[in-house]
Amino acid sequence: MKQILLILLLSPLLVFPQDITSDLFTPPLNTGANMTLGINSSIFDEFIGGQIGAFYDLDGDGALECVSLQSIQSGFFAMAVWGDDYWSPDYDGLACGIWPYFAVLHNGSVYVVNSNIEFNGIEECHNGYINSFINGELITEEVTCPYTGYCTNELIIISNPYISDIIGCTLSLSENYNTEATLDDGSCIEIDQNENTLSLPSGWSMFGYTCIDSVDAMVGFSDISDKISIVKDEMGLTYLPEWNFNVLGSLQYSEGYQIKMLEEVLDFQFCDAITPEDGITQADLDALAESYEGWCESDIDNDGICDVEEVSGCMDTSSCNYVTAAEFDDTSCEYVSCLDECGVLNGDNSICLDCAGVVNGTSEDFGCGCNNPAVQDGYDCDGIEIVIQIGALVEGGIVFYIDDTGEHGLVAAIEDIGTSERGCWGQEMIGADGTDIGTGYQNTLALTADEYCFTGIAEASLAYEVESYTDWYLPSKDELIEMYNAIGNGSSEGNIGGFQNNWYWSSSTLYGTWIVLFTNGMEHNQFPAELEDLVFCYIRPVRSF
Repeated sequence: MKQILLILLLSPLLVFPQDITSDLFTPPLNTGANMTLGINSSIFDEFIGGQIGAFYDLDGDGALECVSLQSIQSGFFAMAVWGDDYWSPDYDGLACGIWPYFAVLHNGSVYVVNSNIEFNGIEECHNGYINSFINGELITEEVTCPYTGYCTNELIIISNPYISDIIGCTLSLSENYNTEATLDDGSCIEIDQNENTLSLPSGWSMFGYTCIDSVDAMVGFSDISDKISIVKDEMGLTYLPEWNFNVLGSLQYSEGYQIKMLEEVLDFQFCDAITPEDGITQADLDALAESYEGWCESDIDNDGICDVEEVSGCMDTSSCNYVTAAEFDDTSCEYVSCLDECGVLNGDNSICLDCAGVVNGTSEDFGCGCNNPAVQDGYDCDGIEIVIQIGALVEGGIVFYIDDTGEHGLVAAIEDIGTSERGCWGQEMIGADGTDIGTGYQNTLALTADEYCFTGIAEASLAYEVESYTDWYLPSKDELIEMYNAIGNGSSEGNIGGFQNNWYWSSSTLYGTWIVLFTNGMEHNQFPAELEDLVFCYIRPVRSF
């Protein structure tokens, strides 16, 4: 029996990693024969508390069985892989030389693990002995095989493991759609088009939007908005009810979304179910549409080109990054990087006017009018001594911070210098992680390094000049918060700095960047998967005096 099964097991199997489901993570049979796997990799740290298992189709019936199971621990840990015992009639563990599939179970999700294997330079495995009687005579045979897999009592080190796939339902129009899944396991549950109520549990879950007509997220969730923490789509665009903030936009038919509920909501509906008189359901129509060659899931502008094949980009011809072929505007327009010295988009510095209105003239305004002398420190243009206080105009800006000496502090520019995007997401910005008052200048210098993608904002701040003052920079997070509290909407004197009710960039950054909302002082460390439309924030330079 075992000889027949061994031939089957060494033949191509009809099982695949996607056949590994959470219910297979059960304690394996202790056969009395095992080998040890040593695992030492930090990639499993995010799965601590979960389980790693090894699986194989032992009896050739197309169903995987667990041959090893171990709780994931921090640092080095080991797991026993159970082999066949040779004395029972059926295979109850791995045969000599067989290598199983590996997967991780964590928080209900299954992750496929691949790795490089070190077989310690041994070419052949001696896997024990089989005793059998032939014509009444005891025959003992040694079991050997190439050392390419299981070998009783051996130690194998798994080096450089990596997660190759996440198993789950990959069809967006399904009740159990998994936005992170890369390998479909055939578990998708079709959404009943005639039964479109949702049960939303407390905490994170997913849902598919099944109404034909799209609806603004704020309108669609208006009845239960007080019970929602956040809703986001596959691009990370979000709806935050508490802040009345929506860059997710409208919910679209057949799209899947993630939602985090503050409490459970049952039988929620976006729209009423439709029962046609002819008995033909929306599911019938969808199936018919999918049968047409060239059919696509979404074509918003009805031009016959599927949305996934459309070209998106900046569609403002006056911007620095206008995309002529763009058919959808992706809100990426920016207006800073292509300014010439005269402040003209895509200019060539040929039409700069001096303060007297002469093209390329030499007259200058040093802060006290055209061709007048520059202001002296501590005095205004009329020679009157300046009293330093919050809100006063000092050395080109508005005072928002005064140090303990009472003579020095920080001023903010009297105007914004535009909006811009951050640049490359997820890139570490070394030397720009200061958040305290006094760290903004160093952060800004660090951000101008050539290898970073933040240079547009940092260089625009450093290049700002007013009243002959040229030492401006992008404020740190705490400097930006101080600005909001002293001369913004957080001040008892009101918004004397003239700030927009919008987000402002700070220079405090690592993988995410600190931004501050000047409507209410909310601070947020922005990552690429969060508040993605907010990458275009305002810039207000500061300088010290």
